[in-house]
Amino acid sequence: MTPMRAAVVRRAVRAGAAATLLAGLWWPASAMAQTPRRAPVTRVYLGMWSTHLNAKKPAIDPNWLVGVSHGKAFAATFINSFGRRAFAAGLQLPVVSGHAGWLGGTLGARLGALTGYDERFWKIAKDTPVLPLIQAFGQVDVGRLGIEADWTWVVASVTFSVRF
Repeated sequence: MTPMRAAVVRRAVRAGAAATLLAGLWWPASAMAQTPRRAPVTRVYLGMWSTHLNAKKPAIDPNWLVGVSHGKAFAATFINSFGRRAFAAGLQLPVVSGHAGWLGGTLGARLGALTGYDERFWKIAKDTPVLPLIQAFGQVDVGRLGIEADWTWVVASVTFSVRF
């Protein structure tokens, strides 16, 4: 690895770590104290379809995602739109969440790290194998089954899950 590339990797890792730490500090403890503490939810993700919003020819790609989340932590692997194995991991922070009987919903954000991309996705990816991940998500649960819509930079995706 060239010294310049190593410096870019160090900066990306530091920025991702700082963003994750700040998000953890930002999450208001007073808001969590107002609601009764619930047991952490475990969710298994199976299947994802995505589209690049900046593509000249729109397409919906199957991404063969397998992932898991427990409480605020998540990890997943999938085949990205460029045919490469990708990995993502980090924290998920629900901003608004509600449940009524068998129906539930959550809006939130994920912060973490993402691998498996090159400069076609983001220009800095040619200099570092690990990218910071910032993702907005909306999730609807019907019983134990869930469907989620995500937005990351220039990609919109839909994912299915089972909640335990």
